[in-house]
Amino acid sequence: MEFTKKDIKSGMGIITRNGTNFLVVDHMIVNKYGYKSLYNYSDNLMRFEYDDKGYDIIKVYSLIENQIYKFFSRDFNYNINDANLIWERKEAKEITAEEACRIIKEKCGEDVVIKL
Repeated sequence: MEFTKKDIKSGMGIITRNGTNFLVVDHMIVNKYGYKSLYNYSDNLMRFEYDDKGYDIIKVYSLIENQIYKFFSRDFNYNINDANLIWERKEAKEITAEEACRIIKEKCGEDVVIKL
């Protein structure tokens, strides 16, 4: 199932690529340090106005009322996995050509050369 910006609703928890937790409030994501506007995100939940990909959204959680405070308070040793994970970004793993050759050799049993 494709998850897009239109699926984001107030009260959801967001985790960005740099590990920052946010709460969705209307068209904003907020935490105790500040806020970001969802208008700065493309439909695939990546920030399109900035080179820094640290604030790309990588996880979205459904939070119930008593989880919201704990979501932001790491002092309480709250396990974020206790919240309902709705969506998680799946990205392709980057490997070198040498790693690709090694993996192909393991699978096929033959030496492989990749021409670039």
